[in-house]
Amino acid sequence: MVDLTKKDAVKSVAKRWGPKHDEAFAEVKRLLTNAPVLHFPDFSKEFVIHVDASEVGAGAFLAQQNGDA
Repeated sequence: MVDLTKKDAVKSVAKRWGPKHDEAFAEVKRLLTNAPVLHFPDFSKEFVIHVDASEVGAGAFLAQQNGDA
């Protein structure tokens, strides 16, 4: 799945995308949208924003420590 994020792979993703990629993408979505990843914010605690950018994209997420983890 990570190989598909490389600059040279972007142009050929549609040609190489298959059932194994659908399964991997579905698993990533499941992991990112289920507990313990998502929680209601606790406004009494500090928030941290993580950002990253490159020539082909940008991303960010807002995080907060939850419990002792």
